[in-house]
Amino acid sequence: MKAAIEICSIVGPVTGIRSEVSLSIGELLRCVSSENFFGEPVHFEIRSVLGEGHYTAMALEDSSGLRRGDVLESTGSSLRAAVGDALLGRMTDLYGNAMDGKGPITAAGCPIYQRAPSFSELSFRYEPLRTGIMAIDIMCPCLKGGKTGIVGGAGVGKTLLMTSVMTNLLDQLHDSVLVFAGVGERSAETLKIYHELSSQARDRFSMLISTMGDHPGKRARSLWSAITLAASFRDKGQHVIFAVDSIYRHIAAEAEIFGFAGQMPGPGGMQPTVYSELGRLHSYIESDFRGDITTLEAVYVPADDLSDQSMVTTFPFLDTAIVLDRDKAAKQQFPAIDFLKSSSAALKPEIVGERHCRLVCKIREIFQLTRDLETYISLWGSHELPEREKNMVDAAQKVSAYLSGRSHPASVSLEQSLADLSEILGI
Repeated sequence: MKAAIEICSIVGPVTGIRSEVSLSIGELLRCVSSENFFGEPVHFEIRSVLGEGHYTAMALEDSSGLRRGDVLESTGSSLRAAVGDALLGRMTDLYGNAMDGKGPITAAGCPIYQRAPSFSELSFRYEPLRTGIMAIDIMCPCLKGGKTGIVGGAGVGKTLLMTSVMTNLLDQLHDSVLVFAGVGERSAETLKIYHELSSQARDRFSMLISTMGDHPGKRARSLWSAITLAASFRDKGQHVIFAVDSIYRHIAAEAEIFGFAGQMPGPGGMQPTVYSELGRLHSYIESDFRGDITTLEAVYVPADDLSDQSMVTTFPFLDTAIVLDRDKAAKQQFPAIDFLKSSSAALKPEIVGERHCRLVCKIREIFQLTRDLETYISLWGSHELPEREKNMVDAAQKVSAYLSGRSHPASVSLEQSLADLSEILGI
């Protein structure tokens, strides 16, 4: 007698399912007849309905060791993320299993696919949020309840800058909680962030991790579990700092699954649905009338190419884009922010003030002039420049030095920084 639900094909993480009972997209199944080669139970999420009792599913764990005819059973719902205060101060996987060696966690479960806040429920408060890092607060300020991307290639300091921003925000916003989603994270970076947050934030943070060695299905769904946890804190009226490292690895995991399914890729090798997928994902982490979610996203840039398809689809969802520069990082000029490529929706007179906006425009003007004159200066030296250009290049160097390394929230007030920069520029 045939099983009600069984495997009929396996191609990497993509699995063909034959079922005598009706299944729905997003429903979670588990294999009950065998485990994979690593002794782990394997879960599957239904991705598409093919008709006549056939479905396509995505394995959340490595499916090595499974075979055609293995029996599955339905859990009766989608993947359920662990939520609640029991996760504060802990590091877990997407199922809510402890990864920090502190014992099991008992927490309520919440389906990862729920209704996103409707347009009428959204909050449209535009309030600048101080990160405590002067280069950011002046040149590309963040919005409370907004989405900030820290953009750059490998090794330019994205994770380091994100960690500094997270800890500074936790110091300033005493009623906030932090949810950190490590998507395809390196184990060494994970432990470093965990120990830093444990020493500073203690029971005001939760980390949900999938590692680089995890199956693409697990990497793709770990972010959804973290979003569900962050949204649960928001719905209780708390201010949530939601950090993602890195959104690119989520996109890459989805593209990997898309390729195994034998579907044609879109421009740049990404799946054609990547824009709608990111839109759906970001719609769940909007601030609404119950609470705010301030999002920090580390965005990896392949080969430092900002025109990469993953970048093109990510930028529209960001209120602030902090672009890091490899040349500055090589010279140990941290934070290595490229002020000409970075942008912020908060740089408007009605949000940060007219004086602040005028000052940023002037700083960008002298930085652009300095960049345009780089070749000339390298050949002939700055002493050969006309007096006006020489003064502007000198001012650019002083401003760059002033903005570098100022990362302590109490080191100097924002108003004093604006006054100091005005004096340097003579405006």
